[in-house]
Amino acid sequence: MNILTKERCLVPYSTFSKDSQAAIISVLNVRSLPNHSADVLKDPSFLMSDVIVLTETWLSENIASCTLLPNVLRPIAKEVLAMPYQMTIMTSTTPQIDITAQIPLLQQIEAMLVTIPHNEPCMILGDMNEDALATTHGPIQTALKSLHFQQVVQSPTHRFGACLDHIYTRNIDCMDTCVSATYYSDHDWASCNFKF
Repeated sequence: MNILTKERCLVPYSTFSKDSQAAIISVLNVRSLPNHSADVLKDPSFLMSDVIVLTETWLSENIASCTLLPNVLRPIAKEVLAMPYQMTIMTSTTPQIDITAQIPLLQQIEAMLVTIPHNEPCMILGDMNEDALATTHGPIQTALKSLHFQQVVQSPTHRFGACLDHIYTRNIDCMDTCVSATYYSDHDWASCNFKF
């Protein structure tokens, strides 16, 4: 089997019809945001989204986050975002190393979830470096499923055919999801259209 048989075909941009009672949240591992911020700002998935979560593999501490995107866009929070309609959004990016690197992330997620009432709508999203399409679930998927979260992205989000970018929801009506290709990252946008 050669490497090309594993590589996914690019899909055209998917869009949602706008609904005044719904919101679109999108996540992307940009892979070098300083070099691709202009691309992100013109991307149709970025433009259609109400909430954007950008994860960055190569961001270092010596790059100020305020220099990455224009002033009209402002980061709302580093890890937890409380929405006006009482939903909590948690994001994360895992390092690209073996499975033991995911355990600290899982412990961080579980520690944050303790502070959120079980009946409150909650969304966890980001590059989990765990293939959601694999036949066996990894530790993050297993733990979140046991906490009544549903992983809603059901298409590959990485150029080699894996679904690494997850959107987990609990007590949220996710109407639709889509994955849209990018030319500037090896990851694709994962988006969720949900009612609030």
